[in-house]
Amino acid sequence: MLKVSCSEAQVSCSELEVSCSELEVSCSELEVSCSEAQVSCSEAQVSCSEAQVSCSELEVSWQSQKMQFLKLVPLLLTVEAAAH
Repeated sequence: MLKVSCSEAQVSCSELEVSCSELEVSCSELEVSCSEAQVSCSEAQVSCSEAQVSCSELEVSWQSQKMQFLKLVPLLLTVEAAAH
């Protein structure tokens, strides 16, 4: 269950990074035309970096959940062995 939602989160992260790089491209194109565009571009880049931060936070919480699960595995094996 967790694994699915985490991989989904990572997919949306990589999608965000793609849209970020696309924004940076359109930024360099806009910089040629006007300074107002530069302002909206830097705002867009800020929202992109914020999105990347929330992505890395998701990855961190996923790692901690995975560690908790890995700690449980030996216990589960012990219980199973005791049952036999």
